[in-house]
Amino acid sequence: MAAEKPKTEGPVTPQRLMEELAQIALADYSDFVRIVEERGEGGEVRLKIELKPTGRIPKKKRAAIASIRQAQGGIELKLHDKLQALRELAKMLEDQQEKSEGEGGLQIIDDI
Repeated sequence: MAAEKPKTEGPVTPQRLMEELAQIALADYSDFVRIVEERGEGGEVRLKIELKPTGRIPKKKRAAIASIRQAQGGIELKLHDKLQALRELAKMLEDQQEKSEGEGGLQIIDDI
């Protein structure tokens, strides 16, 4: 029996690429983890990091996750490179703007 091909959500378009990059560029760790205060027996406050269940993280937000793995000290969550995504997104937007300007994106019509 042949392995199933992964399902995609339609064709890859420039708009879809920009949306994916935007998810990476605008991601924040609080989308994936929460920091919880716990009180110890002596009353001291300790911070505990909890990973949100993946089912509670919107699919679009999960695009920013590069990896999740069980590490020696707990769970390690790594996001894709935010700065690189911002650079790529800025370049795509700049290219899109140049293209629209080159195609006469701005037209002044004078009917006087």
